[in-house]
Amino acid sequence: MSLAPGQQIGDYLILQELGAGGMGKVYKVQNVISDRLEAMKVLLPDLTRDSDLADRFLREIKVQASLEHPNIARLHTAMRADNQLLMLMEFVEGRTVESLFTPERPMPLDHAVWHCMQVLSALDYAHVRGIVHRDIKPSNMMLTTQGQIKLLDFGIARVINDPSLTQTRQTVGSLFYMSPEQINGQPVDARSDLYSLGVSLYQMVTGRKPFDGTSDFSIMAAHMQQQAIPPIQLDPSMPPMLNDVILRAIAKDVNQRFQSAAEFHAGLEAVLRAIQSGGQPAAPAPQPQPQPAPIPPPPSAGGNLGLKLAGVAVLVMLLAGGGMVWWKLRKPAPEPQQAEVITPTPQPEPPKEKTPDPLPDPPVEAPKPAPVAVASNPLPRSAPPVSAPEAKPAPPVTTPARVITQEPPATVPQPTAPAYTPPAAAQPAPPRIAAAVASELRVRRVRIQSRLEACQAAMNNLRETLASQGLKPRGDINTLLQTVSSEVNEAEAAIREADADTARQHFDTAEQALRKAERFFNL
Repeated sequence: MSLAPGQQIGDYLILQELGAGGMGKVYKVQNVISDRLEAMKVLLPDLTRDSDLADRFLREIKVQASLEHPNIARLHTAMRADNQLLMLMEFVEGRTVESLFTPERPMPLDHAVWHCMQVLSALDYAHVRGIVHRDIKPSNMMLTTQGQIKLLDFGIARVINDPSLTQTRQTVGSLFYMSPEQINGQPVDARSDLYSLGVSLYQMVTGRKPFDGTSDFSIMAAHMQQQAIPPIQLDPSMPPMLNDVILRAIAKDVNQRFQSAAEFHAGLEAVLRAIQSGGQPAAPAPQPQPQPAPIPPPPSAGGNLGLKLAGVAVLVMLLAGGGMVWWKLRKPAPEPQQAEVITPTPQPEPPKEKTPDPLPDPPVEAPKPAPVAVASNPLPRSAPPVSAPEAKPAPPVTTPARVITQEPPATVPQPTAPAYTPPAAAQPAPPRIAAAVASELRVRRVRIQSRLEACQAAMNNLRETLASQGLKPRGDINTLLQTVSSEVNEAEAAIREADADTARQHFDTAEQALRKAERFFNL
């Protein structure tokens, strides 16, 4: 069947061609009766020649038509025209996720995580009902102009994976995202969808596929045998928590992956909170090690030979040139040892002058005698590294005497030890929920939230339908949905307070209200 814009099939007027793929073409159409815009997917003729295949595909259409979720593109109906199978679906205006990133410009981490969380909400809704998508990839995720993700082609992959469909090349196009069990032809379950989504998330945040090759066989072998490069090695700024979530999702052993979409969703939710709060900004990037303040090493035997020779020169000058003046000015007898201490100590550097504050007792009377001024003149000449021309006599002589007579390293650690012991002993342990219980509660909350969103979407559709007739929906159904939302909030508050029993009670009440709403909407 050859279709073109302006042509009408049944009640649908073709407006434009939206795209083409291995399964057929997609057109933007308008229902001439309701004026509603829809997307019409026309399957390839090769598929319709197989009556068995067509019947199986129609059963899949019925399953997809039963799905009502805000993150799933709705299937309105299907029909035959000239032995051609047509699908009429919700028209989603936006861009595919595949078009939002390139190898040179990966997607921002928080955007990628949020998009995948919406996909997981849709998958959890479907998996609970026993439906597996089997063809999760970025090109099947549509981002609407309102920032909402819509999952496309839900359920079609059940037929695409049939061995008789290799001529459509759709299987080849999806090889990059296929799980190992799909490639092996083994039975698949919900965890296969989680693997495909993990591969998609890897590609979103790095711009590269984790498993690649130059041929179909090399791609399949990579899925089966090769280990993916950890994404944190490709983007060192990635939070380690996100790196761990991705690697767990694409584990080759199904038992090592996330076991449900809700569990995967909870893991990404924790990552998103860490990214937004800046609590775990990046992977272990090389950080500069704190450099301690330079402490002059103690003089070694021969290490400061120049300074020692300068000290000898100072001693000679003191004995030869100014000996008489020295003894006349040294009338106060209490300082016999200071003169001997000053002569061999030109090596201390000015940074040490500020450290001996807590040792004031021995040298209190040192600045009084005048001989210090006479003996300090040679000191700058004997220690060139110190700023000799502007050193004044009194400060450089008195302070080194303090450094030598008392040893500050012995006194520095003593006041710090008692300062830290009291707060460490006084810290109470915060209440915590066991990890297994916390995981159970998170999974339960995600599933309830997913079911609530499906009911809210059905409620919005019902409200629009009744509004066109001047009617309003029943108030008790809206009350049920409000009850669910309120109970979920109460459960979250109980989780924050580490009260698991109260959280379970609120979840139980929420599920009771949900079941009544789902029966009303036939979900």
